[in-house]
Amino acid sequence: MDQVGASWRNVGARHLPAVLLAMNGVMHLYFGGLFIAAPEAIMADLSIAALTPAGLTEMRTFYGGLMTAIGLYFCWGAGSKKLRYGALVFLIVSYAGAVAARSFGMAVDGVSDPIIVRILVIEVAGLASGCLGLWVHSRRASA
Repeated sequence: MDQVGASWRNVGARHLPAVLLAMNGVMHLYFGGLFIAAPEAIMADLSIAALTPAGLTEMRTFYGGLMTAIGLYFCWGAGSKKLRYGALVFLIVSYAGAVAARSFGMAVDGVSDPIIVRILVIEVAGLASGCLGLWVHSRRASA
């Protein structure tokens, strides 16, 4: 039974970084697609509105386009052993930047809106998943 348990742990460790990248990638693709299709609906939940059609285009471009590109890269890293390390590092760096900027903004602007706090929790979870994925990936690479 001990060998079976060790075998399953090895399988989990071998696939965990890719699974974490894929999960984050799919989430980014989903929200990126929503922002491209209907940025006003999503931003309304945050009480943010574009004042002009150019503002909607900017929301589509930055939130939709960038999130979609990041999602594609995470998925690509999940499927490519050569890209996996870089994708995991980018996952950590991108979430760390988001957590730092959101935390700073919340403190400076005095924001404690529940949806903003939930987004921060999701970003912290994403950062943790990247750290875990990189740790597992690095342990396997050095073994």
